[in-house]
Amino acid sequence: ASEVFDAAQVAEHFHLSYGHLAKLFKTELGMTMKEYVNSVRIRNATFDLLTTELSIIDIAMQHGFVSAKAFYKEFEKVYHMTPKQYRKTAKEKQTS
Repeated sequence: ASEVFDAAQVAEHFHLSYGHLAKLFKTELGMTMKEYVNSVRIRNATFDLLTTELSIIDIAMQHGFVSAKAFYKEFEKVYHMTPKQYRKTAKEKQTS
């Protein structure tokens, strides 16, 4: 199971306030901490979609999403299709 990302602990580790860490993240990476964490979770979940037969809900949970609905929402922002459609399309490309 995926570790829960705790930005406050990260800030404390680097002896920064949460607000300063959040500002650095936005300035340096052009995205919020939440957006970054979700992008990593989606990238890792996508790998599992392509390389395992795990159910989509299991993949969502293993990568730290609170629900399948949350996973679908974030996945569709990136790929403009559902995880199920993505998996099906990728498998069709492999066989053609």
